Amino acid sequence: MLNKKYFLLSLMSINLFASEVQRSFLPLEKLSPQVFRLIASYLTSGDILRCSEVSKKMKALTDREQRTISLTGDAIIPLATDKFWQERGIGFDLQERDEEFGRILKNLIETILRRFSGSRIRSLSLYNAEGSKNISIEETLLGEYKCLEKLLLYNIDCKLLKDLPDVSKLKYLNLSHIENNGEGGDLRVIGRVPHLETLIMKHNSLTNLPTEIAQLRNLKVLDVSYNPDLKFTLPESLAELEEVHLAEISLEEIPLCLKAQKKLKKLDLTLNYGLDFLNLIGLTELEELDLTNCNLAALPLELFFLQKLKRLSLVNNKPLRRLDADLTPLNQLPALEEVDLTCSDFTVRPAGIDQRIIVKI
Repeated sequence: MLNKKYFLLSLMSINLFASEVQRSFLPLEKLSPQVFRLIASYLTSGDILRCSEVSKKMKALTDREQRTISLTGDAIIPLATDKFWQERGIGFDLQERDEEFGRILKNLIETILRRFSGSRIRSLSLYNAEGSKNISIEETLLGEYKCLEKLLLYNIDCKLLKDLPDVSKLKYLNLSHIENNGEGGDLRVIGRVPHLETLIMKHNSLTNLPTEIAQLRNLKVLDVSYNPDLKFTLPESLAELEEVHLAEISLEEIPLCLKAQKKLKKLDLTLNYGLDFLNLIGLTELEELDLTNCNLAALPLELFFLQKLKRLSLVNNKPLRRLDADLTPLNQLPALEEVDLTCSDFTVRPAGIDQRIIVKI
């Protein structure tokens, strides 16, 4: 149950923050209290600022209240200590199709970004900034964020990548749904991130990984899911991978290059049909395997070479139930703790599976 005292204190802190920051807005025009409290609640909670929700709140106001919402480029200068923002980071979802409110929110976002440029912000997230469909922002605004450790750019125009800041300190980089990326050409920015530990490049129409990935010798997590034409291979220089996500990339077999990953503990093969599992043999350190929606009719025999496997996802593999597959061989996996059979048409726990194994149905 939500602690009432904590809730009241949180509400009070948001209102105090809103009133303090609102006094620091420069032009005579002011945001209405309702809209400002909404914005302040996002900024103080560490959540991303969703422009579409702010716009919806704006549109619900009366005409008189709406007339008070007139922002110029220098309108927003939030007051807060650098430490406050360093700990929380900042993030924006720029999706807004209404031109009038889009212009207002564009000014809001750009001014907030300017306010924090040069600060020691460690985390920045931008969603849905792909130009005319939503709110486009000035590309050079990202150039001053030089202390970032985590950067997420989702559904943006590739031109934003050209003005990225000095990203040499980044450990986490998410470049997903990059528009007009020239089949990965603009993703070559990863060559400037030598200390990267997590790289996510989903939904980018990749056919090959950027060659610069060979420079990421500290990489531990790689997610290139939902690139159905990707010819997946890894350079020999990558030897520290612990987690690889290959959902829906039209694999015919487990990539042979994964056998060189002696530290690999988690592998996601979601939505890959008709897989040849032979190369599972040799992935001796694997602890998690995701075979969600792989249209399996039986357990792959190669599965039983994974003696350290702890968690197995068989979600949405309906043929297992329809063909009455024998799941008792799972008992041969000594470290297995959990099997997920959700959406696979099982209504009761399959008979014969050891009680030590948690079964989700």
